[in-house]
Amino acid sequence: MPLRIWLGIALLFLAAALLVGSGILAFAVYTLIAALSLSLLTIHLSIRRISVERELSTIEANIGEKLSVITKVTNTSALPVLWVSALDLIPESLSVDGARGELLTLLPRRSKTFLYTVELTHRGYHRIGPLAAETVDPFGFSRIFRAMPPENYVTVYPKIIRLGGLTFPLLRRSGEVQITHRVYEDPSRIRGVREYARGDPLNRIHWKISAKLAKLFCKIYDPSTVSGITLALDFNRSSYDEEEDAGLAFELSELAVTLAASLAYDALQQRMKVGLLTNGIDAAERVKEEARAREFSSRKDMESAAEEREEPRLWPVHIRAASSAAQGLRIMRTLARLESCDEPSLEMVIYEETGHIARDTALVVVTPKVSAALAEKTAALRHSGMTVYLFLVSPHDEELLEARHKLSHFNVPILHIGSEKDVSDLAVSRKVAV
Repeated sequence: MPLRIWLGIALLFLAAALLVGSGILAFAVYTLIAALSLSLLTIHLSIRRISVERELSTIEANIGEKLSVITKVTNTSALPVLWVSALDLIPESLSVDGARGELLTLLPRRSKTFLYTVELTHRGYHRIGPLAAETVDPFGFSRIFRAMPPENYVTVYPKIIRLGGLTFPLLRRSGEVQITHRVYEDPSRIRGVREYARGDPLNRIHWKISAKLAKLFCKIYDPSTVSGITLALDFNRSSYDEEEDAGLAFELSELAVTLAASLAYDALQQRMKVGLLTNGIDAAERVKEEARAREFSSRKDMESAAEEREEPRLWPVHIRAASSAAQGLRIMRTLARLESCDEPSLEMVIYEETGHIARDTALVVVTPKVSAALAEKTAALRHSGMTVYLFLVSPHDEELLEARHKLSHFNVPILHIGSEKDVSDLAVSRKVAV
């Protein structure tokens, strides 16, 4: 029972004692009020004098790695903290090895440290902390709960499947297309060969013909107006929640991120420009910078508050196409922190950002379903001269048939990805088939 309620009861008894004129009862009530007041003062002073420091072995990691956490709890006051239960709050989706908290008695100016490891089983922007502190007053009248800052975060990168130099053959509309941007060579379209010239890179040498003719020859490529890709990743919650199994919906969303990360990594390895456009939320933008220390009436309320998250309108996440090493790191960090949202739809994001998508990149759409609106938007982009590919991330053949039906007249190639094996098979073919 909260101390304030005890004080209210004591005041009622004091009023009754004064009404009946009982000095002994009044003295007893005065003593109780003094004890309650001392307890209230002691418990608030003691928990406010507790400081927390936390050290993580890393703030960025890959799936499957382990994170070492050292948490130090210190009593900074001149009074002892007789009883405090300290526990680091960790998301339930992460497994913990070791004690992440214990029951402590802290003498003045003394500290207690505990060490544990967290197995990082999946990508994300995972919260470590705050420390859930629970203490009781010296007389046992009441307990108080507090979430003690700081909150630390670790970024776990998505899984990347090496594709070994995947190529996207150009698909243009029949007829003339007005070219308003630079022309590049498309290594997937070999027009012929020529004799080797000094300074030609080794990757241009046609080894088969060179060996046959006993002389070095280089490949000649057809020109291309595409120098990279812009990934359009659908991370709207409703696109995945149509699956009856919540576990399958989560697996599909992670498969979509794995595919996007693999395509981005492979293109960057070929020194192509890569951009990212998504309707998901960047968790780093969602998290508030300042740590919060709040009091709660129960541990359940404290844990619920630590898990709750706001969903501000932070979309769209658009990383303009570039080909630098910093660009790769930026895209991978964004994919690692990406969270699903309720709105907007992918076609709405593409519509709003069309003017900012690099025209010399192919738009690669990654989605678990093709709505009529998305089909209409991709068709419009295709009609405007932009190269468009669509990766359908779904285990159902019915979704593939429906998507092909909606896009059958617009010359938009659709690739079906139902599992990680399908992503690995792209590495075997090393070419996006039409």
